Amino acid sequence: MKQLVCLLQFSMILAVFPTGHAHAQQASLSSGHYTNPILAGDFPDPSIFRDGDDYYMTHSSFEYYPGLLIWHSTDLVNWTPLVHALREYVGSVWAPEFLKHKDTYYIYFPVTGVNWVIIGNS
Repeated sequence: MKQLVCLLQFSMILAVFPTGHAHAQQASLSSGHYTNPILAGDFPDPSIFRDGDDYYMTHSSFEYYPGLLIWHSTDLVNWTPLVHALREYVGSVWAPEFLKHKDTYYIYFPVTGVNWVIIGNS
């Protein structure tokens, strides 16, 4: 199977871009309880990983672009949108896998029978 590699540099901590279609809902943990849904809207197939005290997530973006919105949380309940990892249309993006190895972030996702990877450094 043909593999395509798309390189995109993004800073997980310093890059904060307006997201247009997404907003964070604050689901308080102060009482030890939270309100579902923790993200109101259509954010299917979440892929979440931990990096120290921080959590990062992305989700299927399908035909919406920019795509692969990256979210940040410190408690797995309250999420803040950070940056879109995919800026150009490549097809319907679904079921991403988001991970970090050493100092490099990777997002793998399939589009019409082709596997893509976005690589970013912290």
